[in-house]
Amino acid sequence: MRRHQLRRRHHWALLSAAAAPGCSALIPLTSRYALRGGHATARSRSRRYAAPVTPRIDGTDGTEDDAPRTSAPHYPLAPPPVIEEGATHPAFAVDAPIQRRRPFGIPLIGRYVSYLEELWRADTVVKAHDNVEEVGQTTLGTRVATGVALGFIFSAWVFSTPSLFAAGHALQAIAAGLEYFRVAIIQGAAPARKIACTTTCVLMAVACHAPSMHELVFPLATTWMMVWLLLARRACSTIQDISTTLMGLVYTAYLPSWWVRLRCAPNWAVVKGTTFWFAPQLCHRGAQHVWWTCLSIACADIGAYFGGKRFGRHSLDKVGLGAAAKASPNKTTEGAVSGLVSAGLCSYVGAFFLRWPRPWLGFVYGAGVATIALVGDLTASMLKRDADVKDFGHLFPGHGGILDRLDSFFFVAPLAFCVLPRLAPPGAWVA
Repeated sequence: MRRHQLRRRHHWALLSAAAAPGCSALIPLTSRYALRGGHATARSRSRRYAAPVTPRIDGTDGTEDDAPRTSAPHYPLAPPPVIEEGATHPAFAVDAPIQRRRPFGIPLIGRYVSYLEELWRADTVVKAHDNVEEVGQTTLGTRVATGVALGFIFSAWVFSTPSLFAAGHALQAIAAGLEYFRVAIIQGAAPARKIACTTTCVLMAVACHAPSMHELVFPLATTWMMVWLLLARRACSTIQDISTTLMGLVYTAYLPSWWVRLRCAPNWAVVKGTTFWFAPQLCHRGAQHVWWTCLSIACADIGAYFGGKRFGRHSLDKVGLGAAAKASPNKTTEGAVSGLVSAGLCSYVGAFFLRWPRPWLGFVYGAGVATIALVGDLTASMLKRDADVKDFGHLFPGHGGILDRLDSFFFVAPLAFCVLPRLAPPGAWVA
């Protein structure tokens, strides 16, 4: 009882002191007081502070007569910043530097996780537009060094185990999907990003471990997406929101999942040969065909770049490809032909090493792969042109984001899955 009375008396004393004009908003208190004879005796050495009192801004001191106060208002901590008319508050400045933390100790993992966090924060039009960091002008040496490093990483990835190959595809597909959704958000869409990321992981896992169920994942995911949009969101989704989500699933998840379906198919044979610890399935026939196909796509990009630089004279508009020319004005007809020839020659060499019955079909296959890869490249250019951005991201120095680097590979996957088992030598694909 005595303690309760002392506590109440102490609270009233605190409120009276806080209401006094000109008092500080931070009043140091001891945790337990014994008010005896008007003096406070501390029973503990711990110290706490009262909550800050918001100063009045109407020019009165809170008395009954509300007489105007002549002195300036009292700010206990620090005066607020003086903001000029039309200026932005420092707390909401979009050009303020952002300190990004690097999780984990491995640089590659830390860079990837930080990149995903950056993409996920772009959930509004303003954030998405300000979040795009373009690569800018880079030297040819930077592009070549990045390309060579990515080539070694990709080779080790293709010749790894099927589970690692599917997991790697899931990681790159999630980042590619978020890059695409960021561009769509700039245009005012509100895609269902959580549904898309979850569906991406399920697609890759099913394509690797249950290929017979692979075709059912996308229609089931579409139904799941519509249920979520109807029940989880408070406002009705627009046609733009729904179509953007579906396009993101097809473009960055469903099409690349056919690479997993092709690489991890149990029909491929494994021949005897030398393997390494970083490439345990170097003799896997499916991995070999996937590697040569992807190398042909890379050769198509390289041949088109240097061929266009050296021989480029006529834009794609000259051959009736008006929309393609507007999507990518720098591409030329000579560059496209150089890419087709480069991919055909690379695929012909691959068919010779893979012992195809008719190696000349490798050139035809390579030319077809280069054509479909050009479609993927122009599709990405059209999306960037519509959103008025130069690059999808900045993950790879000199190359941009994942979509900037892998846009040529997505549309080739279904073609490779349909053609390669029929062109492979006898015994490589067991039906």
